[in-house]
Amino acid sequence: MNNTFKAAVLFKQKQNPPLKICELLHQDPIGSEVKVKMITSGLCGAQVNEISGLKGEDKYLPHLMGHEGYGQVVSVGNEVTKVQPQDYVILHWRVASGLGLPGIKFKEINGGSIGAGPITTFSEYSTIAENRCTKVPDNEDLQNVLPLLGCALPTAYGAMIKEAKISIDEDILIFGAGGLGMALLFWANVFGVKNVTVVDIHNDKKNQIEELGGRFLHASEVPHINSGFDVIFDTTGIASNISSSLDIANKSARIILIGQSKVGESVIFNNFLKIYDGIKIIPSEGGLFDPDEDMQNLYDMVLKNIILAKKLISNVISLDQVNEGFELMKNSDARRVIIDFNAD
Repeated sequence: MNNTFKAAVLFKQKQNPPLKICELLHQDPIGSEVKVKMITSGLCGAQVNEISGLKGEDKYLPHLMGHEGYGQVVSVGNEVTKVQPQDYVILHWRVASGLGLPGIKFKEINGGSIGAGPITTFSEYSTIAENRCTKVPDNEDLQNVLPLLGCALPTAYGAMIKEAKISIDEDILIFGAGGLGMALLFWANVFGVKNVTVVDIHNDKKNQIEELGGRFLHASEVPHINSGFDVIFDTTGIASNISSSLDIANKSARIILIGQSKVGESVIFNNFLKIYDGIKIIPSEGGLFDPDEDMQNLYDMVLKNIILAKKLISNVISLDQVNEGFELMKNSDARRVIIDFNAD
C-alpha cells in the first residue's frame, strides 16, 4: 500500500469544477473506525445538493463526499466487532447496528486538514463508522450495481413497501425520472405493479422508462390529467410538483415526499380541502430502510433481477472523472453514474 490515496474533496460550494482530487495520507483505523478499499461508488443527487448549497451553507468545509458504495474491509479499529478484514461491505448512509463515529480528520500531502463524516465514498480508501457498513457476499458481476444498495435502491424500496405500502393493482405516479425515480420504477417492475406513470421534463427519458415497464408523461401534461392516482411519489423536491400531487390524488391516496425542496421555498395547495378525503402526505425518512433487517433481502432480489438492475446505470467513470460524472448527470438520457476505482 502506498503512503497516500486519492480522494475527491469539496473545498467550496457553488464552484466549477466542484471537487478537487487530493492526495491524503493513510492512517490506521482506531476505535469504531472501519477502513475500506473502495471498489465502486454511486454519484447521488444528495452530493449535487451539497455542492450547490440547496440546503444552505456547508459549515464543515473542506471535506470528503459520497454516501453509497461497495468495497472490501482492509483493517478495523479495536472496538469493531461487526466486520473484519477481507469482508465485502455495502457503505450506506442509514444507520445500522454497531458503533457510531462523529467524524474524522485526514492530512493532505501538503499538510492541509480534510474532514469526513461517518460515511464517505469518493476516495480510494474510506474510513467510516462501524454502523455505516453491512457485510454482503462478493459478486464481481454485481459490483457496479451494489453501490445503489447504499442509498437509491433501499430508499426506493422502503418508500414503496414501508411508507406507501403499495398494492400491485394501484395506480402509481412518480415525479422525476432521475436516480430515485428509476429505482422506484425498478421495484415496481420487480413487484409486478402494472400501472406506473413517470413524469419528467425530458422526452429522452421515455425509452428508459418504458424499458423498466413504466409509462412516460411529459411534465407539461400533468395539468391535463383526467384520472387520479392512488400513490404519488415526488423525487424532485420541485414545489409545483408537490402542489399538483394533491390535485391528481384519489381518495385515500398516499403522497410520499422523497425529494426535498430548497431552503425557504413555499409549497401552495390550491385545493387543500382534498386532504380531508383521507389523503396522507408522508415525508420519506429514507424509506425507513433498516440495513440490518433489509440488506440481505434486497441483495438477493437485485441478484435475481440483475439484468433489470443493470439498466439503472448509464455511465461508469474513474475517480479522476468525478466532476465529469456530475456533468453527465445533467444529460437528459442519464441514468446512474458509477465510480469504478479500478478504472483507468
